[in-house]
Amino acid sequence: MSAPQHLLHLAAENGDLPYVQSLLAAGLDPTTKDAEGRTPLHCAAQCGSVPVLRVLLDAGAKKNVLDMGQATPIYTAAMHGKAEVVAALVAAGANMNYPGKGGCSPLFAAAKRNDVQTVEVLLHAGANPNTPAYTTRVTALWAAAQTGCLELVRALIRGGADLEARTKDGRTPLHVSAEHGHHEVVRALLEAGANPDARDIYDFPPNYMAERNHHPECVQALQAALAARRAAAPAVVGELRDEPPEATAAAAVEPGGASGAQQVADTKPLSTQEPKGD
Repeated sequence: MSAPQHLLHLAAENGDLPYVQSLLAAGLDPTTKDAEGRTPLHCAAQCGSVPVLRVLLDAGAKKNVLDMGQATPIYTAAMHGKAEVVAALVAAGANMNYPGKGGCSPLFAAAKRNDVQTVEVLLHAGANPNTPAYTTRVTALWAAAQTGCLELVRALIRGGADLEARTKDGRTPLHVSAEHGHHEVVRALLEAGANPDARDIYDFPPNYMAERNHHPECVQALQAALAARRAAAPAVVGELRDEPPEATAAAAVEPGGASGAQQVADTKPLSTQEPKGD
């Protein structure tokens, strides 16, 4: 890449609108990539400059281009908490659901940062809240339940997030919030209709996770939900169990060990093709 072309990346990264405009007027290409595969649009997205972003798009920058890390400009903006840039790219027709680094969608990237504003921008625009990361099968709601961000959990529930989405070890958002003692999140999930008797692949329910990790407020909420469920459906009392079966030596993972986000990577390869569209 020539030195003048590098200046366009630098100007976009600094949000220097007049300089970007002068460089484009001089004929510099807004689609050229640097050594990391980033275009000036990636740089503007990371910087958070909506005016620079729009000038680059008007000059022919590709809104769905991938860098070497498989990140699109909208993923880059979401990963850096630039909600206004995300909104501008959505308005320009950028692909909101294309998986970026680690097979994570822009919404998932924002959720991992507990960035409620960016998540709400994407949900309002119609982003899929249930797209899991390829490597772990963790969804945005599961990640929010793990960190205990109540505001984010509620936003995702309003946006249609799957309350029973499971990781590779079968754990739901209720399992992970109970494991970490996020009692307000546990209550929010239960109020939204999460199953208090959901079982992971080792047959452990959320209540066991809370008891094992000494979170009495979570235990209380889960036991109350189980009791209410029994009262509402007496015919299935026999199917609801307070305690999991004894763990056997064959159990490969003990509760409280590696979470879904720390598991061995899925073998599904990530796409190296750019999403359709400019």
